[in-house]
Amino acid sequence: MKKTSIILAISLMLSGCANTQPIISKSKYKSINSYPSLTKLFVAKGDFTDDQILYLLSYDYNHETDPSEKQKIRVTELERIKKYLKQYKDHKYYSLQIDSRVFMRADLAFALPTMSEYDPVTKSFPIDNLGCKGKPRRITNPQHVSISIKNDIFCSLPVTDNIQVQKIENLRAQRDSDISYSGNMYMDVYSKDNQLFGNIIDVELKIYDRKSRSYIYQYNYNPVNNSESSPKS
Repeated sequence: MKKTSIILAISLMLSGCANTQPIISKSKYKSINSYPSLTKLFVAKGDFTDDQILYLLSYDYNHETDPSEKQKIRVTELERIKKYLKQYKDHKYYSLQIDSRVFMRADLAFALPTMSEYDPVTKSFPIDNLGCKGKPRRITNPQHVSISIKNDIFCSLPVTDNIQVQKIENLRAQRDSDISYSGNMYMDVYSKDNQLFGNIIDVELKIYDRKSRSYIYQYNYNPVNNSESSPKS
């Protein structure tokens, strides 16, 4: 067995979940971090009339009051919109950022993972609130477009180095948690009955000490895609 395959197998066992999805290069994922991107994906994957498409995606059409001008805009806008929607319709892999400052952002992000006390048996911090093997979590933009995200892989944060474990545990145990983080989740997205669904197939996460702003740990679910190692203790 190749070294890369051994590393991947170990990572999957530590996470406590099995991944049957193929490993996709990070460059193949399209971002849906912006509010409009989620709406475009929603329309592209769904079954909508021309009027519904224009209502959701054309500012000019919705704000034009002259009937003749509105009809002209309808023709040009539909052609333009359908052209760029094709890149969403024909694509299945999308990424969404993870950020501890989600409520301070002006775009779309997945909220803070909550970690339980370190489990020495699995050598990991259990992740409590990302719906691991449970109900999907719903993310919604200002246009009330949602995507339901299913998580069957990111059940825990595996950490084997004792010094890093202690650093994370000390931050986690604070009453006002001093853990800050950023990263991305990578999903296989599909639509059913005009509703968006995403299955998480890859995750990368960086953990920081919020007060000192020092970088503590980096996690990649698929280490084949790992472009940066964790900081040395």
